Amino acid sequence: INENDKGVLANAALIAAAPELLNSLKNVVDSLDYWFKRNGDAEGCNSLMMQNARKVIARAEGRDNA
Repeated sequence: INENDKGVLANAALIAAAPELLNSLKNVVDSLDYWFKRNGDAEGCNSLMMQNARKVIARAEGRDNA
């Protein structure tokens, strides 16, 4: 297998795993949202990490073109 084939195979594996990765990220965001809200941590809900995760989810679901 040459280097180009390795890249193609890696991309194919990522594409195949994408639905499961998206679902896992959504579960993590939901869990963290719950935890932050339960503990009165509004900053955590709006942290850069959470904003970026929500942006990636929206993009994957076709709700954001950025």
